[in-house]
Amino acid sequence: MFGRVNWLIPKEPLEQCVKFVKVLRIDTSPLRSPERKLQTLGSSVDKPVVPPPSAAAGSPEATAVAAPETPTTPPSSLERTARAAAPAHLTDRNSAVVCQGDLLRVVQLAGVFPDSKTFVDKKVKQSPEETIRRFQELLQKTGGTPSRDQVVAFVDQSFEDGDELEEWSPPDWTESPSLLGRVADEEFRAWALELNRLWKVLGRRMKEDVRDNPQLYSLLYVPNGFVIPGGRFREIYYWDTYWIVQGMLLCDMRSSVRGVIENLLCLVKRLGFVPNGSRVYYNERSQPPLLVPMVKAYLQHSGDLDFVRENIDVIEREFQFWLNNATVEVTHKGKTYKLARYFSPSDGPRPESYREDVLTANHLSTEEEKQHLYWDLKSAAASGWDFSSRWVIHDGTNGGTLGDLHTRYIVPVDLNSFMYGNAVGLSELYRRLGQEDRAAEYRAVADNFREAVTAVLWHPDLGTWLDYDLLNGTPRRYFYVSNLTPLWTRCYDELQAPEIAKATVRYLFNTGVLKYQGGTPTSLIMTGEQWDFPNCWSPLQGMLVQGLHYTGDPGAQRLALELARRWLAANYKGFQEHKQMFEKYESEVVGRCGGGGEYAPQAGFGWTNGVCFELLDLYGLVASSKDDPELLTYEILVEAEEKALDLNKNGVLSPASDSESDINGFTGDDIGPDSDSETENKVEE
Repeated sequence: MFGRVNWLIPKEPLEQCVKFVKVLRIDTSPLRSPERKLQTLGSSVDKPVVPPPSAAAGSPEATAVAAPETPTTPPSSLERTARAAAPAHLTDRNSAVVCQGDLLRVVQLAGVFPDSKTFVDKKVKQSPEETIRRFQELLQKTGGTPSRDQVVAFVDQSFEDGDELEEWSPPDWTESPSLLGRVADEEFRAWALELNRLWKVLGRRMKEDVRDNPQLYSLLYVPNGFVIPGGRFREIYYWDTYWIVQGMLLCDMRSSVRGVIENLLCLVKRLGFVPNGSRVYYNERSQPPLLVPMVKAYLQHSGDLDFVRENIDVIEREFQFWLNNATVEVTHKGKTYKLARYFSPSDGPRPESYREDVLTANHLSTEEEKQHLYWDLKSAAASGWDFSSRWVIHDGTNGGTLGDLHTRYIVPVDLNSFMYGNAVGLSELYRRLGQEDRAAEYRAVADNFREAVTAVLWHPDLGTWLDYDLLNGTPRRYFYVSNLTPLWTRCYDELQAPEIAKATVRYLFNTGVLKYQGGTPTSLIMTGEQWDFPNCWSPLQGMLVQGLHYTGDPGAQRLALELARRWLAANYKGFQEHKQMFEKYESEVVGRCGGGGEYAPQAGFGWTNGVCFELLDLYGLVASSKDDPELLTYEILVEAEEKALDLNKNGVLSPASDSESDINGFTGDDIGPDSDSETENKVEE
């Protein structure tokens, strides 16, 4: 069972460590001895490449990135772009207040606010330098041990609520988006109208003072309006934005989506990547890479090839950040493959969850052990799955506490599926721009990822892909919805789609996850963490449904339809009862808000709304507000084949148009009239 351990307040300040890149070579053959394991894993993964003390931030010495020892992509232009994608360091003046040092440590461990994020989101009343000077005076006056009341008084005197955002209504918002014409059920149409109005409720724009006085804010300034997730999340979040963008496009807000993507591109220009969120304390980690499919989806809806042409270098730079910061080399059955993992090696606890991280690491005896756990906590946050048994390695299993996180030693199915999809997407964007050489280079990168995912992560005996444990050289034989992400990005041999579809449907039945009427649970392990049982998350539901649909297999498509109907019914019931859309839901009770994790349940909610629009777009002609999840039983699902064939004949389950083949911005290559999807999707033998 997951749980946190008792903790003590450390007295020593924790300082920032630079980010680094290292290529890790792992051999999956049995290790002969513990010594060999240590030799294999030691220095290349656990020790950061630290610039010399004299290296100034931003200097070549401080930003140098170790190149892969054995490039799996053609050299030339890709290597040149890789060198430009080196990660940035924290140079914002405000970071000295909210990202590191005594002030952050003392305030957060004093428990001034119930939610650690509250403090790091506040505005500094005076300059960061003056604020730190006054805090040092407080420490000197109190012998380095101020009371909680003194800390509270200092915070009240030195900080204020950050009034940095103003409401923003997307200028191209319309009361009746064209999507409504594809929703047959009258009550669902009324619900879709309500969801469409939420775009204006969640719309925000940064005030000019954030641009003019950035040192006073933890926000990273961006020029255009955007849609926040909701609740405590009052800034841009990377992977949330993907589903927000999808929903906005389906509601005909193409111009606003262009602005949202431009905001992300601004962050890439500044940092070299899209951070976890638009706050300075997120500057040293990202989230699942979804920028390329956002651009592809925008291009598909707008035809704005000039936008792609103007920004292709920045789009590519973001993907290169992942290729050069996240990849490891895994040797499997005598062949070496390049795969990706999450790794965010900056020292100290997460600023926005400082107290919680100190608590989690308190059982460790050395500072080095604590720093390694902080890396794994941040890496788990970068995965978007914060937190889950998925990242635990304890005695070779996923049973343990958060103190047993080893995120950096796990090769995730979903991340590598995203990497494949990014490479395919970049290839297609370059092809549309007439740069066939670059298109071919990224097609080769995609082929390499697909080959690696199939060889190392696919398990035909189980009918699923599995995460891989680098520490123990074994697959992670546990159910997580993310296991099936390759269906969503089509990271498999298209010629084998029918067999893969049937195998994955059997896998879903065999695991028992289809019996939960509130949605497909994230895992089957109840840990108290939010990315485990019994919670369901909209992005995972959407990827599963769309992935099954894309296989073209009648049985898989029928299952996709029923799972979509379940999820829409659960979201609709929750909205009818609470007049809110939630961040997550519970699989065992239809429409109930999910719980667990580090913070209270949040409403809003950007990506939940976006996925509902995706499913209404895909199944709006057959889904109904009268659908009862309790009636969508095993029996109904098992009879899928015959009904699915009938629906296929009527064009309900099969894509209604060419554009639908690339509905998520990841799958397929058809984003223009000159597409040659048959050639682009050909498997390299």
